[in-house]
Amino acid sequence: MSERITVCHLSPDFEVTFPLIRNTVAGLQRIVGGYFEAIGLPEQLEERGLLGLVDEDGTSKQLPSNLYATLIGRVLVGPIVIVRTDGSDFVTLGEDDIHALGTFFGLDGAVP
Repeated sequence: MSERITVCHLSPDFEVTFPLIRNTVAGLQRIVGGYFEAIGLPEQLEERGLLGLVDEDGTSKQLPSNLYATLIGRVLVGPIVIVRTDGSDFVTLGEDDIHALGTFFGLDGAVP
């Protein structure tokens, strides 16, 4: 398991970043904003081994709605973090994953 992984961070204010974070529960909680729960993503993203994570207490914390959630087909609040999975492990997003996410979310030209 890698010590650090690149993830996709979709903030409620429409900011998209691809930070390098510690590949630990604490590292994931820090970027999600608390205890996290997994959410399903559209089929074309799940087929790539991608998984969404959100703050499981986001509603009770009254976090703002995340407008990217409408593209995922859900109503979600707070940041959405997208990770790559390999079995039960989280692994870094590859360049092709980042490109696919950019295309899916309409960010072409705005991704690293």
